[in-house]
Amino acid sequence: MLERRSALESLAPPTGKGEGRPLVIGEVRGFALLQAAAFVGTVAALERAVRSALGVDLPKRIDAPRRANGICVFKTGPEQFLLVGPQDAQVASTEHAGLESSSHPAPLLAGDARLRRVGPEPVRPAGATEFWADTLREVVPSAMGSLTSLSHGRTRLFLEGAAAREVLSTGIAVDLHPEVFRCDAYALTGLEDTPVLLHRTDSQRYELYVLRTYAGWVWEWLTDAALPFGYEVVKKSHASLIVGPNVRA
Repeated sequence: MLERRSALESLAPPTGKGEGRPLVIGEVRGFALLQAAAFVGTVAALERAVRSALGVDLPKRIDAPRRANGICVFKTGPEQFLLVGPQDAQVASTEHAGLESSSHPAPLLAGDARLRRVGPEPVRPAGATEFWADTLREVVPSAMGSLTSLSHGRTRLFLEGAAAREVLSTGIAVDLHPEVFRCDAYALTGLEDTPVLLHRTDSQRYELYVLRTYAGWVWEWLTDAALPFGYEVVKKSHASLIVGPNVRA
């Protein structure tokens, strides 16, 4: 599968190393993002469909995501959800091996991994189920809700280090104190005037889902705000989507 072109590809990100509390800034690649929206009165049906297809439950509240089988689900509205998962079946079997599973396992790759062509462009492993988003589309009819791919429209950045919370607090109007914004918490908020989904994936790591149009600006903001502390850049990261159940703030 051809890799999506990064919105940051044209930038030449600097590396600002300094004394004090070093930070790491980078972009997470190799993920797919799907928006699922139910119609009035069909949320329960959508939840059953997602559970049967992917083995993951939809969140009931906007506080922490639900996840299983390499899929992470954020609730973004009364009847709207964002599903994040591996970009394809091959990635699911290698980079996301060993992630938390549910009582409804949905293997994304079978034992036989020979390649077969399924269309003019995509090539998928033989013996594998279809890409997880395609699997979901098969069980969500148009009368139940809508499924919209946002993979090409979002950039996923991360800031990690002891000073990460302090840096983000200068531009995000959310109380990021560890006792309030705990590990695995997320918020639909803004960085200055730019909308972002902020997800605290570990005690010192925060990920930001940004509209592709503003990815360059957010990147420049992060590198500028982190400069007084010192930072280095990871050009490409395929970090795990899942936070372990025993993580503490």
